[in-house]
Amino acid sequence: MVLARHTHKLRRQPIALAVAFALICLQSCGDPAGVSSDGQLRDNQRVMTVALEATTPPREADKLSLIGNVPIPNKAEMWPTEGCTPFVRDLQPGSSYSANVSDEPERVFIMPGTESKTLRIPSRFLGANFNVVSLRVSVFKEETVFIQFMQKGKAVITSNAVTVQGGAGPQVILFPLPHARLQRDPLDELSVRVDGRGGIFAIHDVEFYSRPISSWLPDPSLPAELIPVGSDLRRGVGLSNFRSLRGEFTAPENAGFLSFSLGVPNTLRYPTLAQARPSVRVELESASGGRIERRFNLRETSESARWQHVRVPLKNFSKERIRLNFSLEANREVEALCAVSDVRVHVPSHDSPSVLLVTSDTHRADHLGIAKSGVDILTPNLDSLADDGILFENCYTATNVTNPSHIALMTAVHPRDTMILNNYRPLIEEANTLAEQFREAGYATIAVTSANHLGHEGSGLGQGFDRMYRPRSPQISAKHSIDVLDYYLREYEDTPVFVWLHTFDAHTPYAPPAPFDDLYYSSEADPFDPERPDPDVPASTNEQFFAGLKDMEFPATQYRGEITYLDDQLRRVFDNPRFADGIIAFTADHGECIGHHGIFYDHASLYPSSIHVPLILSYPGCPQGVRIDEAVEQINIGRTLLELAGLETSQFPGQSLIRQASGSAAEREAPRFAVSAHGFSASLNHGKWHLILHLREHEDPAGIGAPYQHGETELYNTDVDPACTMDVLEDNFELAKELRAQLIEWLLNADPRGLAGTETNDAQTIRQLAALGYTMQAKDGSTQVLWDVDCDSELCRRFR
Repeated sequence: MVLARHTHKLRRQPIALAVAFALICLQSCGDPAGVSSDGQLRDNQRVMTVALEATTPPREADKLSLIGNVPIPNKAEMWPTEGCTPFVRDLQPGSSYSANVSDEPERVFIMPGTESKTLRIPSRFLGANFNVVSLRVSVFKEETVFIQFMQKGKAVITSNAVTVQGGAGPQVILFPLPHARLQRDPLDELSVRVDGRGGIFAIHDVEFYSRPISSWLPDPSLPAELIPVGSDLRRGVGLSNFRSLRGEFTAPENAGFLSFSLGVPNTLRYPTLAQARPSVRVELESASGGRIERRFNLRETSESARWQHVRVPLKNFSKERIRLNFSLEANREVEALCAVSDVRVHVPSHDSPSVLLVTSDTHRADHLGIAKSGVDILTPNLDSLADDGILFENCYTATNVTNPSHIALMTAVHPRDTMILNNYRPLIEEANTLAEQFREAGYATIAVTSANHLGHEGSGLGQGFDRMYRPRSPQISAKHSIDVLDYYLREYEDTPVFVWLHTFDAHTPYAPPAPFDDLYYSSEADPFDPERPDPDVPASTNEQFFAGLKDMEFPATQYRGEITYLDDQLRRVFDNPRFADGIIAFTADHGECIGHHGIFYDHASLYPSSIHVPLILSYPGCPQGVRIDEAVEQINIGRTLLELAGLETSQFPGQSLIRQASGSAAEREAPRFAVSAHGFSASLNHGKWHLILHLREHEDPAGIGAPYQHGETELYNTDVDPACTMDVLEDNFELAKELRAQLIEWLLNADPRGLAGTETNDAQTIRQLAALGYTMQAKDGSTQVLWDVDCDSELCRRFR
């Protein structure tokens, strides 16, 4: 650990001079190292992706074939249960809970009660015959359910848990089980496990389906997709022993290599391990008859499941056209699978440019040593980065929640228009992302995230990335994430890269490792000492993260310890030689309240505590030690990075932060808008004024006041009250009325198309988010118009 009080001083130059200097440097950055005069990488530096196609015609549509079903029993005791007393009922045709289209009654197995319950269906099941189980059920309220197959009393197959919303009629739950084929011995019981909080759980039927096992990997006739092997996702397609892959490319002149990765997702392992393991044969053949052949045995156990990265030198194939073939060799009685990913041709170059975007989750703007905000905190490495670049002191984010903020950053589309306002709704594939822009320009693209819910499956943010790491656990430390990044970068040596590194250390539960846990709080003190008096906060404040806490200063010291620990780890990244002449941006998705406004360990507001974030830029030729206090928006970082990389012509929205700060007075003073998690509230920040409008009724996040009402409005003067503790609306009513009308007009101009995908129903993801303090709202603002123009409450009428 290397720590020192920050002693450098950033120059607060006259803003016009500082920004003009930065703008000149931005314009001169049109030709950074490795970039041609038109802003593109040189031809010999571009990463060339090799497209693969199947050697056989595209497979038929992936249809589910019905294999069989288990009839509902005549008597409830035929299916043993725990936690309830079940019964069987025949529903008459036309009943709201009957899905039977015939004139015959429908038999339903009903499990009542609000306790956890288990149903055991005895039978004989062969895992080789099915890989999807379907339950048609009725539930009155939200319920969580998963299934297990038993073998002599032991669970050998377990599905993911699924959260089902209550409804007026039956709904189908599909449990994909591609790994069922690994069980060669018969299964003797199907167990259905239900949380029970939804009350009655009725089963209409249980059916078994088969789906082509190869359909769990991307079809080579379609664009490559991210494929997970453990926590490591790489962009590729599926290879089968029934279907080879082929491609063609031109070898670079006198140098270069072909690289690719091979991997088998754990659930798609080969089922007959007693026989010889499958192997992949890779063949390269040139037009002149030159040939290379390699074989690779697949890692076929769950413990060792990871990608194998391969490099094949091409120096003997200079400028020749090469035919490439991948084939999988295994017993043809059973289909074997392998993912082939990241197939590319590249010439190493020591001056390959690097672009690095670091997002520190939940990082307040005032928690940098160099911010000189009165906060006792050590961040020497971030301070040094600011010394070498530009510190934007007045940067606001577009929302106060992780996934929507990162989605806005990666698309330059405001959450108002993405309609993604929680951590449960992913970005749709049609969105245009920052990673896609860099990938199309010839960069390799890498993402390393430290929170599971930012993974591609839940966020959609993997679009455009060749590789993405997301932990299987809810969160990991910066050390773990940077270890992964180092591992990735070794495989992209001398390759132009765009890197997104996300860290989660500043987020709850605020548990920095030693010695950072004692850095700002005496190791001799006990913040949980029962002899201390109880703190003057609601009893529920500390329950989730600091049960029994007596000293309310303790969490703030641990939050600072987390940030200093993060800063210490970031030194490993900033000291990496490939970033020495690179473009670097450091920012956050949102801030945090640690007692501000009575809110503890959360960012559930649109006060500056939650949306004022740090922003540092450093790049070749950057003016050093400059502070810019003009109002800027985090959503414009993507456009800025593209322009700094010489990609001004990229079809990507937004405005360069430097150009934004150097624009006309009207441009610099344009209002900044934000929308809160779940669409509870919206804000407008204009000059010294900060207005918050509550868009619907919701609980006071501090837990001490009455719920906020639809139309309730707050106004603050940040010049005299930067923490926004004194509502001055009544003293400035006409101004508030004008700003409120401007905010409502902005809300009503939202793009109705949105960029939101289907909300997750994966119970594990929902539980992990709940453990981090995030909740799923039954009626989320991402599915509604944000402002009700017909609001006729007293709070709305007074502004007419």
